[in-house]
Amino acid sequence: MPPTLPRPIRDSKSSLYEAALQAVRSQEEALAAKVRQQLSPRRRRWRVGLVVVGLAGAVLLVAQPEWLTGPRHIPPEPPGIAAASLRLTLLRERRRVQSFEAASGHLPLTLGEAGSSLADLGFEVFPPDAFQLWGQAGDSLITLRSSDSVGSFLGESLRLLRDRGRQ
Repeated sequence: MPPTLPRPIRDSKSSLYEAALQAVRSQEEALAAKVRQQLSPRRRRWRVGLVVVGLAGAVLLVAQPEWLTGPRHIPPEPPGIAAASLRLTLLRERRRVQSFEAASGHLPLTLGEAGSSLADLGFEVFPPDAFQLWGQAGDSLITLRSSDSVGSFLGESLRLLRDRGRQ
C-alpha cells in the first residue's frame, strides 16, 4: 500500500469555509421561514386594509370635496339681513362714542380714538356735541345720528335677524 499523503491545507480551509457558508444559509432560511410564518394571511389583510385607508385619506386630503370641508365661499347675506346687522353695529359704535364722551368730556375725533377697530364705518362730529355714523350694506347707505331714537332706527331689524334661519 502506498503511503497516503496528508491533505493539503487548502482543502481543509475550503471545507471550513463551505461549512460556515452552509451554516449562514441555513440561518437565513430559518429566519425567512419565520418571517413568512409571521405574515399570515390575516396580518397581510390587516396591512392591506391600512394601506387602503391611508390612500383614501390622502385622496380626501388632496381633493377636499365640498361635502367634507363645506362650501369654499360663504354665501353673501341677503340685503335685508346685511342692513339689519349694520344697524346693530352702528348702534354699538354710537354707544362706544357716547361712553368715550362721558369718560373724557369731549367727543372723539375718530372712531379709532373711541376704541373701534371697524375701518368701513364713517364718523363725523358736528359741534358742539352732535355726531353721526354711517356705513354701507350692499346698495344702501345707512346713517345714524347721535339724536336718533333706537326704536325708530332699528325698525324691523331685530325681527329680520331673529327669523333669518327660518326662511
